[in-house]
Order: sequence, then C-alpha cells, then structure tokens
Amino acid sequence: MKQLILVIGLLFTLSGCSSDDDNDIEYRDELLGSWKLVEEWGWPNPWRKVKKSYTYTFDGSGNLISDRYSCNGTYQETMDEVTIEFDCSPDFRYHGIFTVSYEDNKLILTGDGCDEGCATKFRRIK
Repeated sequence: MKQLILVIGLLFTLSGCSSDDDNDIEYRDELLGSWKLVEEWGWPNPWRKVKKSYTYTFDGSGNLISDRYSCNGTYQETMDEVTIEFDCSPDFRYHGIFTVSYEDNKLILTGDGCDEGCATKFRRIK
C-alpha cells in the first residue's frame, strides 16, 4: 500500500512539472534576425529619432553581427533579458544587460546601467 501511494505521489509530482524550454524557443525566434536602431529614449526626453544608426543581427547561435563597433560581438539570452558583449581589443570591451520587449513590431532594449532610464528601439530589417 505504501508503494502504491509513493508511486501515485511521484506521478502527481512529475505531471505538475513543465519545461520553460518551449518559452525560450518562442522568444529566440522573435529576437533572431537583423535590427536597425531607429530611436533612443533617455530621461527627460521622450523617444527621439537617432542621427547615427547601427544594426544588430542575432544569428541564433550566440553571435552578434553589428556595425556598431570595429568587431562583432556575442549575446546570451534569457526569457526577458539579453546580455550583449563586444571584445574588440584589449583597450575596448563592452558588456551590457538589457531587458527585452516588443512594441509595434519593434525591438526595445532597456539598459540596466542608466540611473534615469534609457532604451533603444530597433526596426526589423531581415
């Protein structure tokens, strides 16, 4: 009898578990591709068009192709954040963690290193 209760309890426990991998795959699909910077936001100014743009291409394997710096970078993502790194030379390294959101088919990266808040908005180009 104890074994039956143990088996039923184990089955009940395992059936309640779910994998977050399904959500990660859906998220990655949305981020993949090429994005062009179109607007920036920084306190106290509202969204404003950029004078100098750059592109990010998230390739699905952690490589970030960009014309922002003299080298390409890498990225690592979670469900709602992306970490972007560029290691162009011993004198120049960039590391940023951004909250990821989408609005009107645009990618919004909100930085964690701004006291007053800052964000960048990208339009999908591929």
